[in-house]
Amino acid sequence: MIKAIFYSKFDTQEGPKVVHQVPDGAIVPSPTAPAPLFLAFSDISFFVIPRQELCGNLIQVCANGYRILGYPICMKSPRYDRNEFIFNFCLVLNEEEDFSTYKGVVQKLADLMRGLEEQSGFLSRDYSKSGEGKVYSLCETLMEDLNNYCECMIPIGEFSCKFCPGGAANVGADDLNTLNIKLFPIYPAPPPVRAWQVPLFTVRYQSFVDENWDLTMQRIVPYINGVNSVRIISILADADFSLTCRAIRHLLYYGCLFLLDIFTFSAIYAPTAQFTSTIACDEAMQQECARY
Repeated sequence: MIKAIFYSKFDTQEGPKVVHQVPDGAIVPSPTAPAPLFLAFSDISFFVIPRQELCGNLIQVCANGYRILGYPICMKSPRYDRNEFIFNFCLVLNEEEDFSTYKGVVQKLADLMRGLEEQSGFLSRDYSKSGEGKVYSLCETLMEDLNNYCECMIPIGEFSCKFCPGGAANVGADDLNTLNIKLFPIYPAPPPVRAWQVPLFTVRYQSFVDENWDLTMQRIVPYINGVNSVRIISILADADFSLTCRAIRHLLYYGCLFLLDIFTFSAIYAPTAQFTSTIACDEAMQQECARY
């Protein structure tokens, strides 16, 4: 979960500074937010607005129990003071939280802002006060949507129209850009698939079969029935065994199936001692056993 988002830049008069922060008072003090800071910007400013050699790379810093992810951008042009403009949009997360899904967020946000700045000076010409303006609204909407829905689709022109003094007629290239981000869950790597294991679907595969699937996947799916082993499936489908294992492992990764031991008639199956105590207090299990 994102704890805060802030936009910082290098000011030729003040040096590294936080321009906008969500929530207010998260990184730098604010008179409207008396709550304590997550961390002090002075402690991390060197990493948030780094030397030019580090710009264009993912930066992560851990401080005070939080992890700061950023992707600083340095743009060179004669139109800027000192012929360069350095900015960074950073996410603040709990230090222990898995941050792999957020790496792409900061990079995609940085790339979009670089494009907007090249097109129309979206950032360098924004003179809004802290907590106001289109850039602040963008940060606020991004944090809210990613935390609540794990995705966002933010038309940049919407914010330009809202705060542009002349109305929509003054909106240029910004109106053509949209920030699309989706957080995908990271699953642990599935275990290796063995020849004697028996895959069994946990979902109705007919509902998501796609003709654009990999050919091996299309071949093997009809033979996955909870009885055929991986080796038998590859033979029946006339598919390479190693490719069959990779396809089944792919389905296993997304939780579409699980693997059982192969059934043999010589095996003896019996309930454990825990079965009696479990089924006695589990009404759903009783009904399932009755239906079976």
